[in-house]
Amino acid sequence: MAPSEGKVVTVGVTGASGAILAQAALRLLDADPHVAQVHLVVTETGVRLFAHELGIVAADPKQLPALITGTRTTKIEVLSNKDVGASIASGS
Repeated sequence: MAPSEGKVVTVGVTGASGAILAQAALRLLDADPHVAQVHLVVTETGVRLFAHELGIVAADPKQLPALITGTRTTKIEVLSNKDVGASIASGS
């Protein structure tokens, strides 16, 4: 399957306990050939959750996908939770 034919998935991490589940989901989505792109939205509390539960701390949010999955990935794109004009936002 060509990447242009794959699914686009949005994953939100809000800070509710379960960083390990978000990590597992992102690893599976990244490895799935049927998934072309993953939009990752992490709130400030979600960032704290990754740090507290998994010891993952990123100076730059764009580093999060590689730190979370443990691999270099171009499939996962981090979007700001404050960007009302993001590609996944309603009406854009």
